Amino acid sequence: MESQVTIVIPAYNEEAALTSELPKLIAFCHQHHWQLVVVNDGSTDNTRHVLEQYEDESCLTVAHHKVNRGYGGALKTGILSVTTPYLATMDADGQHRLEDVQTLCSVLQQHDADMIVGTRQNQRSANWYRGLGKTIIRTVARILVPNTITDLNSGMKVYRTELAKQYI
Repeated sequence: MESQVTIVIPAYNEEAALTSELPKLIAFCHQHHWQLVVVNDGSTDNTRHVLEQYEDESCLTVAHHKVNRGYGGALKTGILSVTTPYLATMDADGQHRLEDVQTLCSVLQQHDADMIVGTRQNQRSANWYRGLGKTIIRTVARILVPNTITDLNSGMKVYRTELAKQYI
């Protein structure tokens, strides 16, 4: 069966998160015939070592940046390597449920959408000013974008690959 979805995960100093999350990601991708791309963005911890332990997994592709290029740079590297019709981006720390990625992919296809942004539930800001900042950003986004996006900073997004590649 040919893969339809690739999950792209940027990773900067995510040794602890990947140690626990990567086996789950790989098992999920094998089960659903998906691909997984992890971009090690110049990590200074043992992220590279954790990824090397899984380099023989058929569903996994790993890219390494020698220096940190930032979140956007890591996403760009990952997205450019995708060959499936759909791609999902998510953070390495396990804050998103893999089943939700599957749901978002189904919704994207059913509604012929180009992109869907996931929403984290029960977010709590550590500081009052971060909460205020998020409220201001959401308000500005509602004015500029006709569709409601409740979590602009969510790392979980699903795209049509051809569209994502056009805009990076």
